[in-house]
Amino acid sequence: ISDVKQFGDTYYLIKPVKKISPAVMDFVRVREKVAKDLTARLRKDRALKLARAGLKKALKAGGFDKIAGKGVPELRTTALFTRNDVIKGVENSDEFIKASFSLDSEHKIYPEVIKSAAGYYLIEFKEKKIPDRTEIAGNLDKMKAMIIRTKEIKTFQAWMTALRKQYDIKYDPDML
Repeated sequence: ISDVKQFGDTYYLIKPVKKISPAVMDFVRVREKVAKDLTARLRKDRALKLARAGLKKALKAGGFDKIAGKGVPELRTTALFTRNDVIKGVENSDEFIKASFSLDSEHKIYPEVIKSAAGYYLIEFKEKKIPDRTEIAGNLDKMKAMIIRTKEIKTFQAWMTALRKQYDIKYDPDML
């Protein structure tokens, strides 16, 4: 068993379970793997290049709808969504959500290409819907509970951090 290792705010003991000896792979398998990885990397590089070119054209033209079909990859529109929604057909990344909600009627096109696990995205603002009073009233209790729970978690984490700073954690490896 190893010494205590710290990763972030958590401590771990590491115990090797099985040692695997290195092996030389067959040349054909290596060639196939390298070709597959290289093809994937070139495909991603090309997609990024096309996305940047499309963004440049859209910024110049004033919108994606004005450049649709002119050497630009497929353009899709999402349904209206909130910050916490699962967006159908789009990888839900924090960067995508943050970029989407940073846009408004004055700044319609996000000036950067958004990268996610599923690919690259270009974002344009179409419309913003303000919720009805009935929707707000219906979600108010849930929001209050969520805010209280978030405050409780933050308070607990701050308390634990303060405790960790106050005390010196010692351990005896023979006890383990």
